[in-house]
Amino acid sequence: MLRQTLLLACVAAVSSHICLLNPHQRGSMEGINKFGAKDCMLRTGPCGGRPADDPPSLKLISGTNYTVTFQQNVNHLDPNSPGYFAVSIGDDMDSLVEAARIPDRGAPNFTIFQVPILVPLEGASLTHVIQVKYVTNNPSIPVPLGTYYQCGDILINDP
Repeated sequence: MLRQTLLLACVAAVSSHICLLNPHQRGSMEGINKFGAKDCMLRTGPCGGRPADDPPSLKLISGTNYTVTFQQNVNHLDPNSPGYFAVSIGDDMDSLVEAARIPDRGAPNFTIFQVPILVPLEGASLTHVIQVKYVTNNPSIPVPLGTYYQCGDILINDP
């Protein structure tokens, strides 16, 4: 019984998740309203190991405001070492710029976050990526397993 309890505790400790709702995350969103959804447990940076959407899932206008929406599917806050959520945007993975950072304050599982960002002033028809990253900073989760990634692909047009 003790062995089963320890195993379940270990599974729970590494099952933090993040799901990108808007823009639509790369790949499936299957089961996102279930605790521990596999499509929200992507640990391979920078985009969870998923290829870019071609064509991009969303078109935006440069210089406008846009609200990125994501779900914290499972929370693993350690109050002694709180993590954060980062929203970044760039025209490729090497040019990501952090647009917003939200501290992890222990919100309940399935909490929806809405983060306003400014769409970059870029030339017409440029593909970009929006990345959301959850860095747990939880010392009970070995690095790099404590960081979760999602990306959504967008096309930026001039006004």
